[in-house]
Parts: sequence; C-alpha cells; structure tokens
Amino acid sequence: IPYVVVGGMSFYKRKEVKDVLAYLKILINPHDSTSILRVINEPPRGIGEASVNALISYATSRNMPLYHVLHDFENTLDKPKGRSKAAIEKFSSIMKKYSELAQNSSDTDYLFDYIEDTGMLEYYREIDSEESRDRLANIEQLLNDITAYINEAPDRNLQSYIEQASLVSDLDTKDFSGEKLTLMTVHSAKGLEFNHVFISGMEENLFPLHREFSDYDIEEERRLFYVGITRAKKTLALAYAAKRLKFGKIFHNKHSNFLTEIEPEVICDVYNNSFLATKKKFSFDSSVSIAMQPKKNFPVFDDLMHTDNYSQLPENDITYITYRIGDTVKHSTFGIGKILNISGINESKKITVHFNSVGRKQLLLQFAKLEIVK
Repeated sequence: IPYVVVGGMSFYKRKEVKDVLAYLKILINPHDSTSILRVINEPPRGIGEASVNALISYATSRNMPLYHVLHDFENTLDKPKGRSKAAIEKFSSIMKKYSELAQNSSDTDYLFDYIEDTGMLEYYREIDSEESRDRLANIEQLLNDITAYINEAPDRNLQSYIEQASLVSDLDTKDFSGEKLTLMTVHSAKGLEFNHVFISGMEENLFPLHREFSDYDIEEERRLFYVGITRAKKTLALAYAAKRLKFGKIFHNKHSNFLTEIEPEVICDVYNNSFLATKKKFSFDSSVSIAMQPKKNFPVFDDLMHTDNYSQLPENDITYITYRIGDTVKHSTFGIGKILNISGINESKKITVHFNSVGRKQLLLQFAKLEIVK
C-alpha cells in the first residue's frame, strides 16, 4: 500500500533501528566491518577513538577482517590497554557467543537476549526521557517484526528479513503517484482533517502510555486522544489488540479506558466487545438523528479544556533542533562523547554527555560549544 509518513523519518532510517540492524548484520556476516565500526562503541562502552583506529590500522595493514582482529587482539596488537581492553574483550565475546547461536538456533529467542546484552536497552532505559522511550519502543517493534516475519514461513530467516528491510528502506525514497495512506502521530495530526481516520493501539499501557501518572499526565493524554478523534470528517475507527507481542513475549492488555469515556450512542461496536455489552447499541443509519445526552459519571470530551500547542517543548527552543539525545559530539577539552540527556530551556538548558575520556559530565549548553560528529 503506498504510504507517506508525516512529521517523521522512515522507520528504517531511525538511528536506533539502524544500530540494531548493524548488530544483526554482524551475526549473518562477521566480516561486515562497516557494521562493526558502527556499533563497536554504541552504546558507549569505553572503547576510545585511538583504540578503534589502532584496530583498523592493524587489520588494514595485514589484510585481516576486523572481526578476527577483535577476537585475537591480544596476540596481534600492542594496543589497547586498561579500560579499552576490557571493553573490547566484552564486545568480542558477545559477538562470538551470538554468532554461534545464530548459526545453530532455529528460533528467534536469542535475538532479544542479544540486543539486551549489547547494552542498548539499558542505555536508553537509564536516560529515561520521552525520546529514549520512543527509541526503546522502536527497537521493540523491530524485534517483534523480525520474529513475526521469520515465524510466518519455514524458508524465512534473519538474512532474508534484513534483505527485505533494505528494499523497504529504498522504497521510502521513491515518490508514489495517486492516493497514499497517511501515517502520523497524534501530535502531527493537530490542525488537519481527513475523511477516514484509524487510531490503533487503544490499550492501557499504550494509549494512555504507561507511566507513573499524575492527574496532569492523564489529562494531557486524554486531550491528545480528543485531538485524534476529532480529525475524522466522516468515519473514525478505533482498534485495540487482544494480545500484543513485546520483546518476544505475549501480553494481554486491557482496552483503553478512553474507549469507555465515549458516549455509547455514537459507538458502532463491530466486534461485540464485552466491555461495551451493557452500553446501548447504535446503528449508523443515515435516517437516524443522533440526540446526545451525555452522562456525567465520567469525563466527557466536550467538557475538556484544551490548548493550541501540544508540543513537549517550546517552539523557540532552537537548541533542541541542533542537539538530540544519542548524538555523538566533540568537546574542545573532553573530546568525543555521546549525549545522554537534555534538560531545561533556552539559557538554562543543560546537556549531559558521556565522554570517552572522563565519563559523564553535565554542561550548560550555551557555553559547552559542542560539535556534532557525523
């Protein structure tokens, strides 16, 4: 189905997705030096730039695959020492362990353990920001997609999935003529209208998203739902999954309570949901006029106050556009590091960076003079 993603980049072009795919490519082809170099210090594990350059230099001068140098660097290389040495040993042992599992295992359970052991998931959990939670969700979705794809047919495997992902990524650069399915977040949909709107994932722990909610958080999510349902001009379809795959495990989530807050007179219950069994059935007959008599036992959307800006950040916060969590940056004194967190706004904005040389540092962004490393 031709589609266009509004307000976001292609799924396969997201940094965290490309990182996970690089890890998976190493399992298929250990000689893929490009993928190794992408993730050797992703997340930051203390393998410095000098150590990486020494490994590359040794491999190039002796025409050896970088993978072999990593696994036998003590016998082939004077450097690295200390922390870098321990980090390289751990990295190479993870690669070796899961490369063997990939060759001998017929299921996909090892994939979830593999990405967990790389430290990526813990890294984003530790940051614990809105963006890091989005990145975790994208990694989860990728692993779920791989599992579902491989399990659908006996001739499918990790290599065929990665080949398919490359093709899909290429298609994202092409322009489709004619009508397209428009995919967007609720935030991106504000101010737009469509004849037909579908909102999926109407489950507790998803919409609303599971957090340690304050009353404000719930109200904000409720307002976002209001924005979503009022984008529809003709029809609105709301759906939730009876079961959902998350990191290789099946979860049975409860339907979103937001569904029960909609007046029953306007609901056409297609699948006879049990939680709507006590509500009045309604048939969408064009000859029937709808008389709304809202009950006040629960919040009614018409009663809700709403604001014009649903963004998490001020629109004039230019520094957020420049620096993003997960970016690799360079400091004149501390050297190369990776952004862990960004807090505050404007002149008070602070940035937390894990530098390879000195560890974690918190800096005032306006004085940090950080250079983004591509």
